Amino acid sequence: MARWSARADWRLWLALLASLLAHLLWLTPDWAWLPAPVRDEPPAKPLTARLQVLAAPTAAAKLAQAPAASPAAPLAQLAKASAPTRGNAKKQPTPSPADAVDADAVDAAGQTAPESAPVAPAPSAQADARFPAQVSLRYEVFYGSLMAGIGELDWQGGEGQYRLELTLRSLFAPRLRYVSEGELNANGLKPLRFDAYRGDTRREHAEFDWAAGELRYGDRDEQRTELQAGAQDILSLVFQLALRAGALEGQTVQMTSGKKVYSQPVRIDGESEQNLAGQTLVVVQVSSEARGQRTEVWLAREQHNLPLRIRNSGENKLIDQRVIRVQVDGETILERPEPERIHHGH
Repeated sequence: MARWSARADWRLWLALLASLLAHLLWLTPDWAWLPAPVRDEPPAKPLTARLQVLAAPTAAAKLAQAPAASPAAPLAQLAKASAPTRGNAKKQPTPSPADAVDADAVDAAGQTAPESAPVAPAPSAQADARFPAQVSLRYEVFYGSLMAGIGELDWQGGEGQYRLELTLRSLFAPRLRYVSEGELNANGLKPLRFDAYRGDTRREHAEFDWAAGELRYGDRDEQRTELQAGAQDILSLVFQLALRAGALEGQTVQMTSGKKVYSQPVRIDGESEQNLAGQTLVVVQVSSEARGQRTEVWLAREQHNLPLRIRNSGENKLIDQRVIRVQVDGETILERPEPERIHHGH
């Protein structure tokens, strides 16, 4: 009787495992279901061309409105407050063009990659190159070597405003959503508000009061700190790098996750070849590292400096987002081919 019970238990577990695998393959058609191995990246090579600083888009993208949340100040009110006023506005230092991706990454370490020869401008560089008004990026998200979900990152910008939204979907956790909204100017992104949602519940958030020089952030208990010139949130920082990484190298940027505030250095490591969206692409690696945490963003020079890969690593974690589709102004410019089906015996 005990032997029969043990066999029944094993059959039940095997059935549950088979059912889980079937659901994984059915619900996540975009993933390559054999997990990618975790391996160290080879050192980046010296740059052959610099990252171009891109101008903000002028064409208006239709900005979607974020779901209203009662604790948050209206975006229009924050935008009005961001304009300098006489008397109470703090004068913030403006980074010069020459000086000028996870909440756990802070403070850089090490030296920039050595250059063996003078770096030439990118062949396709144009003085009036502009960032797209609309971008949609789809990522596979790996936790270690396990394919954990799909990420959708959408950008809309134009007429002095921008909106960024990142949605992460997993089989084993509620949907996560992050929204950053703010202004666009000659210095790139100027965030006004950042909100994080778990399911439909608003959690941590941040409000950038530029007129008062104050950053308000937190989950249940709101905290306040001095707002520094050029401050970003975890979403806006990635696209600020896309627009201005070439002008931000060597700077330290104030960054918030809505829960904490960090000092985020910007370091350009060099370039490398990455297999992304089914193609081998030359990308520029930008990184930040301290306290055992490291954030790396790979920007594609020939694709508007878009972040095609984002990786956060530390002592006990490795989260890797790899792009599988890129759409710019409604046109698909990169997409990984559908994986070939594996046939057994036929």
